[in-house]
Amino acid sequence: MLMVETLPFVPSPGTAVVTLSGVADVYMIQIYGDSPRSRVFSEYEVAEEEGTPVAAESVFEELEDPEDAHIEFFCRVAGITMNDLWNLEWTPLAP
Repeated sequence: MLMVETLPFVPSPGTAVVTLSGVADVYMIQIYGDSPRSRVFSEYEVAEEEGTPVAAESVFEELEDPEDAHIEFFCRVAGITMNDLWNLEWTPLAP
């Protein structure tokens, strides 16, 4: 799992970082700024959370599969569709 404290930059306010780990089935959301939010989902339950949930988190009640729900959460926060997601150009955060 990527620990957000190790990001090679300081996210600007309102930035949402969504970390997915298919190996350990751990899904982490970190939102920075005036209304910070942190949520860790592990072993099919919320393991940790701080801050007020954001509207896009309603997807966790709509979709049963945690991986699908977190990918859809990312799309909603980014304002894109699932089709848009597959057409994005990906760049590593650090070499």
